[in-house]
Amino acid sequence: MTISVLIAAWQAAPTLARALASVRAQTHRDWELVVVEDGSRDGTEALVRAFAAEVSQPVRYDNPGVNQGVAAARNRLLRLAAGDALAFLDADDEWTPDHLRLAAARLAAGADLVAAGVSTFDLATGAPLGDVLPPAALESDPVGTLFRASVIVTSSCVVFTRDLLRRTGDFDLRFRIGEDRDYWLRAGHAGARLAIEPALTCRYAKHPGSAMARTLAVAEQTVRFYEKHARLTAVPVALRRRLLARSLATEARLLRATDPRASARLLWRAWRLAPADPALPAHLVFSALRAVVSRPSPRVLLVADLLGGQCRRSGIHQLARVLSGHPAVRVIATPDTRPRRALGKLWSMLHHWPARNQSQTFTELETDWALATARLAAAHFLVGEYHAPYLSRRPGKQAVIATLHMPASALDAPPPRTGRVHTLVLLSSRERDFFAGAWGARQTVVIPHGVDTDFFRPGAGPDPARPSILVVGRTLRDFALTGAAVLRLAARHPRWRFDFVVPASVWHGVELAAVRTLRGVCWHDRIDDETLRLLYQTATCHLTPFRDCTANNALVESLACGLPPVTNDRGGVRDYGAGVVYPLARDNSVAALMELCERHAAEPAWRSGIAAACRAFALDTLSWPVIARRHLELYAQVSRLS
Repeated sequence: MTISVLIAAWQAAPTLARALASVRAQTHRDWELVVVEDGSRDGTEALVRAFAAEVSQPVRYDNPGVNQGVAAARNRLLRLAAGDALAFLDADDEWTPDHLRLAAARLAAGADLVAAGVSTFDLATGAPLGDVLPPAALESDPVGTLFRASVIVTSSCVVFTRDLLRRTGDFDLRFRIGEDRDYWLRAGHAGARLAIEPALTCRYAKHPGSAMARTLAVAEQTVRFYEKHARLTAVPVALRRRLLARSLATEARLLRATDPRASARLLWRAWRLAPADPALPAHLVFSALRAVVSRPSPRVLLVADLLGGQCRRSGIHQLARVLSGHPAVRVIATPDTRPRRALGKLWSMLHHWPARNQSQTFTELETDWALATARLAAAHFLVGEYHAPYLSRRPGKQAVIATLHMPASALDAPPPRTGRVHTLVLLSSRERDFFAGAWGARQTVVIPHGVDTDFFRPGAGPDPARPSILVVGRTLRDFALTGAAVLRLAARHPRWRFDFVVPASVWHGVELAAVRTLRGVCWHDRIDDETLRLLYQTATCHLTPFRDCTANNALVESLACGLPPVTNDRGGVRDYGAGVVYPLARDNSVAALMELCERHAAEPAWRSGIAAACRAFALDTLSWPVIARRHLELYAQVSRLS
């Protein structure tokens, strides 16, 4: 029996040598090794190549070039494996020499999946921490046992057959933590015969950076696990409801100190699932009281400037929508109306200020009035560029926060070094040095632009028979480079489709003149939200080379929809996953952009992995609730200092 040893590696060089040594020491000699390095470049490949030169067994190394997450890495390993059985080994774990031999014997006796005993140890010191043996109930009731608790403590202790892989399928990419528990549960539900190997043949490393050390993240993923399996008929309904309620309560208790209102909402949901649980009402009342008692007066005035765009769900003003109603924030809208312009113009004339959009002047007047009459610690302008004259004035009693959107290259002159700004918020780290101290700012922080991940989400995916390239946007795009790439791609692939979502001024401009004559090219203008989302969901990739940028709505919307961007190394794209989550063009050339577009079309599995990583990055880093939490933390800090 050939066993494929599968190692998913992410920055694993410090521990990988020990794991490989334990593979080489196996008494079962019929094995192959497959290592997938999940986008890192830390010397792992050299270690694997050196190992391959020292052993006679087959060794395969692969690196997709982007970090896709552990579930995607495991799926890639499964596709590359050729053995009759499969054994995962985490790069910081190790086996005793009899691990594969004992597992192979149980598989030969009729088991589909073997779970061995585990010895845990401290990765930093090597000190033993205790032994864990899977419970006997795992053999008689695998689904119920795995539903109740994560009894298989590490994937490194599991060996299973290729037939079981065919029945169970891939790991669920929605899980960033606990993907293995979900997989073993699905294996049991698919009819797997589980066997326990009582020998402690797996050594499992524990360390502060491990997934299990991230308590809140684990609680959130546990809720997701029970929500996914809420209709699992193999488990009694009462047990399903009770365990989902308990997981919600656990997450709620962890959130109580920082977000008592969210804690109360989770506990209310838990109580509705399990009204007989005596502990839930007390927790619910405590969180609700804390939410009421801790409710402060509005502390930060959020000036919700609107930026132009073709989708009402785009733009920085979405932050105001998310924070509207939060006790620490007061939002003022900034509609561009004739009365506001008239009053703003009158105010500007009285002060001999230069001509500008007078509605913005009225917004500043409204802000000053609110700061003077309400208990406010600060005002936050979501589009600082609109209010540069205001930011240049002498400091007032309250702090001013300003978010800047345009890169330094778009400015006619450097910003002044004096003014009333306390904190500048930048959308990319590349601009930090240039803007530090602008308008008298005491500090400069980087908080990325958010995206509505509930609305912008993956769909059916592209048609593999007819690849499609999507071009969206206008500001600071390199349309000359885009047009040249599309012309050559259309000549090489006449059946491809090209969709342009650009303003009329761009579409009818000189840079896209030749593109307009091509067959298979479609121009979309003033489309609704659902049509834009559908284009993201059905395209093969998003071709969007930049001249410069900080953040970009079309870029983050692509990521949220799981659409791989094809772009160059310009501006702040690396803050939005470029080079790690998805590959960058190797240089700023037409050939480099074409190379990526063609690879996305020719390698669906590679594209699929990147698409999943894009979506996961958007959920984890760019979703508006995540970005709102970072702003609330900033507001609390500024309020303390002001």
